[in-house]
Amino acid sequence: MSRRRGSALVLCLMLVVTLFIMGMGFWGQHTSGRLASRRAVLAAQARELARAGLESARARLNCDIHFPPQGETGQSYRYSEAVGEQGFYEVTLDRDLMAPPYEILRVQSLGWVGSRQLPEAYHRLSAEIDLAVRDRLQPANLNPNLHQWLNFRDQGAP
Repeated sequence: MSRRRGSALVLCLMLVVTLFIMGMGFWGQHTSGRLASRRAVLAAQARELARAGLESARARLNCDIHFPPQGETGQSYRYSEAVGEQGFYEVTLDRDLMAPPYEILRVQSLGWVGSRQLPEAYHRLSAEIDLAVRDRLQPANLNPNLHQWLNFRDQGAP
């Protein structure tokens, strides 16, 4: 009789160990799925912060005739702005092609989630803005694409 009890105890312990190992495996999968979800959310937030930087540059162009401040050809203009406690964006304006015949402003925006010293995620977008007041094909007409995006590029995480 004690032999049966001993073997039942061993089987019960083996069952408990097996269930424990299976539970740990499921818990590990759940944790890695949660981490992947968090990374996806942070990446989306960083992309939207970069998008906010692009739109900030376009809004400043529409509202301020002296934007970006004048500088030498070949110089770029850079500014950054915090967006609540989520993060910030940094916008770089390349003035190389602002003069005729091109009249294009290159804009690059980098969105960071978290602090500047230790960002959790970041994303880079770049585009060109049409600055020509007159239509390039029919100079007698106004440009319908003034201050519109040209050649939008999603460059992902740098």
